[in-house]
Amino acid sequence: FIAEGSSVSSTNMLVYGHNMGFGTLAFTELQSSYRQDRFSEIGNVTFKGKDGKELKFKPVLGLRVPRNFDTLLRFDFAGRVDYATWLDRLEERATAKADMDGSPESVLTLVTCSSAIGGERYRSVLVCERIG
Repeated sequence: FIAEGSSVSSTNMLVYGHNMGFGTLAFTELQSSYRQDRFSEIGNVTFKGKDGKELKFKPVLGLRVPRNFDTLLRFDFAGRVDYATWLDRLEERATAKADMDGSPESVLTLVTCSSAIGGERYRSVLVCERIG
């Protein structure tokens, strides 16, 4: 689900999904996206809106953060400098990375539990820049 306060038009569209613990259900494949080896296996991400319009994204950062990591809860910014500072903060924490095209116009941030065990205290985060 899209986080409250976030939307398809937000600079940071934040989407939460369940880690089902097996297979390819929901966001299960993202549980280890903070590891460079797993991150490198992830291809482009397609988000299809209610209107049927598809948006394409390329993964650029993988992180593992505490579940109360409020830095993710920024959706729109006071300007390009504020947005770039926010991205830099995430990049500093990232343990998996790909080349980012400068400061992308917008990102899709996908979040799931780092483990299939309910109540896990860490979240796996995949930040993707918009490419289409």
